[in-house]
Amino acid sequence: MKSFIELCLEGLADLTEIDEFIEEWHSSKEDIPIYEYLGMKRNEYAIWVERPEALRFILFSRQYGVSIKDTIDQMTELPLAARAADTKELDAVIKWLKRTGRI
Repeated sequence: MKSFIELCLEGLADLTEIDEFIEEWHSSKEDIPIYEYLGMKRNEYAIWVERPEALRFILFSRQYGVSIKDTIDQMTELPLAARAADTKELDAVIKWLKRTGRI
C-alpha cells in the first residue's frame, strides 16, 4: 500500500485527505508509527502536527529531494510576486521554524 505522501506526490491524493489516512492507521493492524504510515519522516511529522499548513512545504521538499530548511530558503528567495499567494502562510511557518530551532 502506498503512503499518503507517495499518493500526494503522484497526484492521487489531496492534502485534505490526510485525516482519512490517520483514521485508517487507527483502525489498521499495522505495527508502525503513524509518521511512517503517512510516509513522513519523524521531523516532518512533528512539524506537521504543530503547523498543519506546513504540509505543502513538506511535499515540496520531498518532490525535489531537499530538506525543509532548503525548501523554506528557496521559497524566501523567490520574488514576492511569484509567491504572493503564499506569503502570509510561508512567513508564519518560517517564523515558527526559526522560533522552535528547526531552521
